[in-house]
Amino acid sequence: MQNPRPDPEAWRKIAKAVDRLDFAISLCRAPWEFFATYTVRGHPPRASVLYGLAMATLQDSCKMLGIERHTLFSALRFELGELGERPHFHCLLGHTGTKNRITDQHRLGRVWRIVSGGGRDDVRLYNRLRNGPDYLAESLGAKNQYEIGKYSLAESTTLSDSVTRYLTYLDRMTLRLNRKDEQGG
Repeated sequence: MQNPRPDPEAWRKIAKAVDRLDFAISLCRAPWEFFATYTVRGHPPRASVLYGLAMATLQDSCKMLGIERHTLFSALRFELGELGERPHFHCLLGHTGTKNRITDQHRLGRVWRIVSGGGRDDVRLYNRLRNGPDYLAESLGAKNQYEIGKYSLAESTTLSDSVTRYLTYLDRMTLRLNRKDEQGG
């Protein structure tokens, strides 16, 4: 029996899978506090308008929280729903400076409803006890495993500059510590 013909795209597929996993693990390194799903009401606008609504929501959320926009950690991902292809977006939020997460969870949902003109929101607390790749796979329950799994796709996720700066800082610190260990220091 001969070996099956090798897939010429196999290495590219493997590299893409590794990149997705790296991105998911990187996302888990940030101190997230909320996971939100936002949907518009009525006839959905163009993607560019939806993106504008998302940016306005992030800006207004910062005002509501009393923080500067450049300090908010956000990871935003647009997608079409499985049924009816209804556009919506998922958002991870962190570094909010909140003292009362339960209250701010509801306030963040209200910001979306105001900006979107009555859209639907689902804002949840990020479970920091399960931080890591297992959070993306399991923490929101069987109903949401598929959504969280799709969320980690790097090609369609917009990270705030603050998240990028934070992850870069963590990488530099890790490299520095590794060099000290290698040098015996």
